[in-house]
Amino acid sequence: MSPHSQAPTGRTFAFRWLMRLFLINAALLSLLSLRYWSVSPAGDAFLAKAFALSATLGHCAIISFCILLPVFILAAFRVRVRYLSALSVLICGSMGIVLVADTFCYQQYRFHINAAIAEMFFGPASKEIFVFPTSMYVKMGAMFAAIYLTQMLAAFVAYRLTLKKQNCKAEWWTTFVLIFCALGAMVIYTIGDIMSITTITQGAEVPPYFPRITMRSFLSKWGIETNTVRFKSEAGGGSLSYPLEALNCSPPVKPMNVLFLVLDAWRFDMHAADVAPNINVFSKQALNFEHHSSGGSATRSGIFSLFYGLPSRYWRPMLAERRGPVLISKLKEFGYQFGIYAGAPLNSPEFDRTVFVDLAPLKNENVGKKPYERDIEIKDHFIKFLDERDTNRPFFGFIFFDAPHAFSLPKNYPMPFTPSLKEPEFMALNPKYPPLPFFNLYKNSISFNDELVGEIIAKLKEQSLLDNTIVLVTGDHGQEFNEHGLNYWGHNGNFTPLQTDVPMIVSWPGKSAQVLNHWTSHFDVAPTLLKEALGCATPMDKYSVGKSLFDDSERKFLLLGNYENAAIVEPDKITNLSPYGSLKVTDYELRSLENERPSPQIFAQVLEQQRRFFIKAP
Repeated sequence: MSPHSQAPTGRTFAFRWLMRLFLINAALLSLLSLRYWSVSPAGDAFLAKAFALSATLGHCAIISFCILLPVFILAAFRVRVRYLSALSVLICGSMGIVLVADTFCYQQYRFHINAAIAEMFFGPASKEIFVFPTSMYVKMGAMFAAIYLTQMLAAFVAYRLTLKKQNCKAEWWTTFVLIFCALGAMVIYTIGDIMSITTITQGAEVPPYFPRITMRSFLSKWGIETNTVRFKSEAGGGSLSYPLEALNCSPPVKPMNVLFLVLDAWRFDMHAADVAPNINVFSKQALNFEHHSSGGSATRSGIFSLFYGLPSRYWRPMLAERRGPVLISKLKEFGYQFGIYAGAPLNSPEFDRTVFVDLAPLKNENVGKKPYERDIEIKDHFIKFLDERDTNRPFFGFIFFDAPHAFSLPKNYPMPFTPSLKEPEFMALNPKYPPLPFFNLYKNSISFNDELVGEIIAKLKEQSLLDNTIVLVTGDHGQEFNEHGLNYWGHNGNFTPLQTDVPMIVSWPGKSAQVLNHWTSHFDVAPTLLKEALGCATPMDKYSVGKSLFDDSERKFLLLGNYENAAIVEPDKITNLSPYGSLKVTDYELRSLENERPSPQIFAQVLEQQRRFFIKAP
């Protein structure tokens, strides 16, 4: 219902009308946001409720303003209110439909709509992925009509109010209050993040695209230690349902020790005898999984998948709720001692508040300034741990070397691979940059870490621990050196095997050395250990998307991630799921496959994996 043809035309009148329309829409969006909070309720604590209220009012005001921004701009050019009104109905109505659909998406899957989901819905296979009865389409049509009618009414009400009352003093005060709410929500979130108040951090997942401001790294740089002990969520305050049921485990009378030796950025083809001689010799007496993928192409997704057996989609909810993996909780329950040592800080990414949150506070005894120095230190710390541990209790060790990621070597380290750079030349990298010296530096750093791993293995042999210790040697992700000629250097750039596939060498007492060629992943590690080593009979799909490492049945896809994006990786193609763009399908050489899409069945399984461990909407 556009304002009638005799509407005033002044710029001041248009801005006053828009001010009121902005506030009406902010109120409507605040009411709509109750649908988000209905499945992810705020906790009972005062700060949690204050955050929920301020985030709802302030963030909805920001969204309302952003939606109407084109109309505000046109109003500055003296466009008539009748045309501004028509445009506002079109824009606000269309965005209203998107936001209403987003509430349905969030209630079902606990994530907000992104471009990949939109393409699934509107793509050629949508009718097979999303199966709705005819009555559902009728309801959707009625809902769309109601949203546009609501916007027409909002424009008319704002117009009538402006005719009756030219002064906008009350509206300005209301706007200042909403700005205060928006800023207050960000401040409360920052406090909650610093103090690890989970009812606040998990609440930031609820409003669509809420900006998160963290100061933990900044404070740490200035020597201010933030609270590493989490504040427990109130009952019913979380959105996760992980695990889906309590694990039923009967550990053996004499449990085996478990040791993870992880090299950062160690890709799948870098464990040959010339690159990693100690690991190569060790692999001859171990299980070698030759086709093994990490959970993504970045450290966060790689380590997260290794311990949780879940896609990186669950990273933010686990971080928000400070929910540790069931693997660590069971090891702790069964009396394991923990030796956790990393060459890089475990608070960035926030593994101290996810993977190892149940072991907080973690000790950081490293004093070395360079990655290679810290790698030497963590090797020494772990050897000391082996010497001083309680030999009557099993142990879990996690040693995370950083040299290959940082290309870090001691000053006088003999370079087995030449020509080699002494340090990376990141500013010089381009499609024509000669890769060999850089690649050789990477291989040399792996050789350096191999020597440290060799010392640890020698210590295990010295203490006769290999007979009762499961030793897993792997990487968190791969590393690329422009092999595809597309200027990809490093990792976190794509989901080809060069960036996602890693060695997986497992020495398991009682299991014969062999080479296994079926497709395995980091998602399989935690469920395998829980079942095979800790006697957990609970079905693996109750706490993981993985399967046993020893299950050689066909794997149709993996859902991998990095810091921003995700991908459905199939044996013959990669479907990139960018939150900011359309689906893009390529082969393993990153050549575009314009007419290819994953099957509707795989799309459906991807959606199921992404919603499985959230509380179901009532």
